Amino acid sequence: MNQNRKEYNTITIFKSINIIVYAFIFIILEIAIASRFTYPQLKYIIPFLILGLLIYLFKKPFWGLVTLVIVLPFHAFLTMYAQYHFLLNGQQVFWVAFWKEMIIILLVIVILVKSLWQRKLPFKILILDWFILALFGLGILSIIYGTKNLGQAIWGLRTDFEFFITYFLARSIITNKNQLKIILASILGSGVIVALFGFIQVYFLPVDYLMRFGYTWLPWVPNGPLQAYQGLGNFVRIISTFSGAIQLGPYLAILILLSLSLLVFIESKIIKVFLGLLSILCLFPLYHTFTRSAWLGLTISLFVLILILLQKSFKKISTYSKRIISIVLIVVFSAGLILGVSFLLKSAVPGGTTYFDELVLHRTSTPEHLASITESLKTIKNNPFGSGLGTSGLVTLRFGHRSLSENWYLQIALEMGVLGLAVFIAIMVVFIRSIYRLYRDNKDNFIKGASLGILLSFICFSAVGLFLHAWGDNTVVALTFWILAGGLIEYQVLQKSN
Repeated sequence: MNQNRKEYNTITIFKSINIIVYAFIFIILEIAIASRFTYPQLKYIIPFLILGLLIYLFKKPFWGLVTLVIVLPFHAFLTMYAQYHFLLNGQQVFWVAFWKEMIIILLVIVILVKSLWQRKLPFKILILDWFILALFGLGILSIIYGTKNLGQAIWGLRTDFEFFITYFLARSIITNKNQLKIILASILGSGVIVALFGFIQVYFLPVDYLMRFGYTWLPWVPNGPLQAYQGLGNFVRIISTFSGAIQLGPYLAILILLSLSLLVFIESKIIKVFLGLLSILCLFPLYHTFTRSAWLGLTISLFVLILILLQKSFKKISTYSKRIISIVLIVVFSAGLILGVSFLLKSAVPGGTTYFDELVLHRTSTPEHLASITESLKTIKNNPFGSGLGTSGLVTLRFGHRSLSENWYLQIALEMGVLGLAVFIAIMVVFIRSIYRLYRDNKDNFIKGASLGILLSFICFSAVGLFLHAWGDNTVVALTFWILAGGLIEYQVLQKSN
């Protein structure tokens, strides 16, 4: 027994040292990249650091995924601080911000080399995968006949397909439930820090606090510094460690949904308390993002959660009774929404406007959104085959023109045509069906909670996409979500094969 314990302790110490060395190489690499513009001689050690990182990821590719989900929520803050501390311009800070793409590229190299060495694919191709590959094919075709600008096409590929790459990476790397637990714990652990800082930012810090880290009060422009805060009439929208309020809002909503879903199924009382407190903590900064799409997405997802839990509780009652209960809930939900809007319409705020104008209409924001959507629909009608990747969305701001649809689905149609939109909707349908089956059929409480959380998060973020360039603009949520989703789907595949 003592011999086994000594061996276990030795292995644990060895693993801990390995992780510390890996983290050290990653941090030194980022500092070297940021410093090389001041000290050019550092450029000679960067290839060796990248090689060291590649070696570690070749041995432990899972560490790369963990690095992504832990560091991504702090990407904007760390990038701004690096720009401020090392006095970098917009082009130079791009290479510091490239850390996440670097890890993704290194992981892709690792998976490709291992697949060629073993002469087999790292995972079984599913219907969902075929649809994703079909969308990628349409994207490549759209570049050939539409975009034609190579730089713009590369940015378009990054915006529309980077998160799908992390899905395939997760399916290639995550093989067991313990890894899923580590990924989910890393997501929630980072989320605690983001939510807590947001809470402190709301109630204890001055609104311009982030300006001491290189932020500005001016509106954001490509390659420029981020805003320390964003104004909305008489309100101030907080951003915590994110690049903006519209990025932070959906992230906090998804943290709440993951926490509540796990809380329902996890048996540990300590973990239940932690998840409940995290859900409550996230509500305060979420409100102060004043992000309507996040509020709506969270509301819809919570309503779906209630329906799913009621369906679970009333398995023995008749189908007719279930329908009656569903109708009553929908009526109550609609009535509550109407009453809430009525309250906002009648509640005045300083300046002669109402809460409805400030919080819901965002003054001139809503007419601008509607105008963008209307113009996009006209463009799609005139050009149903699309104009190519990178010709719509926030990418266009980097290339001297503005083409914002204010809607992720319209962006897909503008770039890859109506057929591209149809394929993306097929991806959504197949994904929802797969995750719901995993939730319904699995007996493991952790897997049920995680899959339900992913299902609700997908519904929430899909609703956000109706009003924002969601998957392309919110890199943190997109990459984190698809890493966890890919791991869950691969877990389901491996269970069936076993």
